[in-house]
Amino acid sequence: MKKLAIVLALVLIATLTGVGVLFNQKNQANTEIEGLEARLADTQTSMDTLGQEAKAKTDELTKQVDALTTELEEAKAEALKAEEASKAEAEGLTAQVAGLTAELETAKAEALKAEEAAVAQAGELTAQVENLTAALDTAKAEALKAEETAQAQADTLTAQVETLTARVETSKGRRCKRNGRQSSR
Repeated sequence: MKKLAIVLALVLIATLTGVGVLFNQKNQANTEIEGLEARLADTQTSMDTLGQEAKAKTDELTKQVDALTTELEEAKAEALKAEEASKAEAEGLTAQVAGLTAELETAKAEALKAEEAAVAQAGELTAQVENLTAALDTAKAEALKAEETAQAQADTLTAQVETLTARVETSKGRRCKRNGRQSSR
């Protein structure tokens, strides 16, 4: 009887230890999921910030292009007037127009490069978001599977404990009946 009680106690301890380990694994999986969700939120925030910065830079470059275009138009008007006034003055203004045109082209090229960089960066961030989303989905599926496994093992162990408890109760009942018969003899 004592051996059976010891065995039952050991089985109960092993069962509780196994359930504890399974719940620990579930908690670790949940922690990983929360970390991935935080990384996803950080990545989305970074992507929004980069998009805003790229838009601001594009707006600034567009303003510069507009300003240079206005200056260029004014320079052309002045050049036309200066050409009528004197050819020497016209050559100076033509050089100025050429410089402004070069600056305009440079500004346009820089604006285009900035826009291309922003688009490339947005593509990279989108890929990162997709990768993190896939990792999050995988972690959720693994956590669900671990939880289902833990529940199945807990159910099995509970059934074993109930079976062993029933056996112990049956054994106690038989022993009590035997002891009752021996004392009446």
